[in-house]
Amino acid sequence: MASCFYAEQLVDLYALKMRKTPVSREQFYRECYLQTGGWIPMAPLSQAVDLGDFCQINRRRVRPLGNILNLNLIEEVLVSEALHLNPDDWQFSVGIQQVFCATEQQQSSEWTKQVLEFSKPGAFMFYGNNPRAQLILNWSQFKEEITLKLSQGEFNFREIYVITGVASMADWGLVIAAKSGAKLETSAQIRTTDSFDLLNHHSCMVEQSNDIESFEKSNECTNNFFRAKKLVLSDQKKEHFTRQVLRNCDGSFKSRSADWLNTDLLNRVEANELNLANCLEFFDWVDVSLDDVEKLC
Repeated sequence: MASCFYAEQLVDLYALKMRKTPVSREQFYRECYLQTGGWIPMAPLSQAVDLGDFCQINRRRVRPLGNILNLNLIEEVLVSEALHLNPDDWQFSVGIQQVFCATEQQQSSEWTKQVLEFSKPGAFMFYGNNPRAQLILNWSQFKEEITLKLSQGEFNFREIYVITGVASMADWGLVIAAKSGAKLETSAQIRTTDSFDLLNHHSCMVEQSNDIESFEKSNECTNNFFRAKKLVLSDQKKEHFTRQVLRNCDGSFKSRSADWLNTDLLNRVEANELNLANCLEFFDWVDVSLDDVEKLC
């Protein structure tokens, strides 16, 4: 099994002991989703995930429960070859400034030192080299069968995700600040002023760090990102239950109608109302969104 190297020496141990809760990774997760066209990081990044996994999200983790390939589907699930993703999409940062950079001669080689300063808690830098992805290509051909099996057949899920795309890279790094003004000083055997090139060079060494939440870096342990479909109430049933809510919220309940509309409308489904014959009217699938990203933060 490939080993992972987590740069523990970059963490200010005293700060970690004094801090009761870790800094949120919300900024990294949100920016990753936006910068890469909808890819969501696994938590932790090295957690394995496979195409076709059906999962739930709780306690800020993706929890795989099974795989649709094991459900004896009538339709064959078609999977793409490994696709090369745009590498420029996988180098991004928020709240980081390179405040120092200089190259000096050391014996027969040149070393460049840089100092990065982080403007706020959660400020970060991420890079991933040679990103590749695999996708499910024929979701529409078997989504109704999946709906039946996951909501009424083998299982009785009301909230479930199915992984439809997996992206990964073996060479990557992520550094996150714990506090405003955090600093990271590194050196690498390369002549460049590019922060990303300096950080991901194989010779990169940490000289000093202050108030860094974490620095994860690995050339051997693959990280994982995913795209998924989420089981939701169909538009037809949303409209039906919305009309019910508005009819019932009259008189003393009229002022509470907005609160009712913000609740999960699936709670209005009676126990004997949903069955194998009509479940396709109740459910649909949508792409995961920033709302789902929030659950991982």
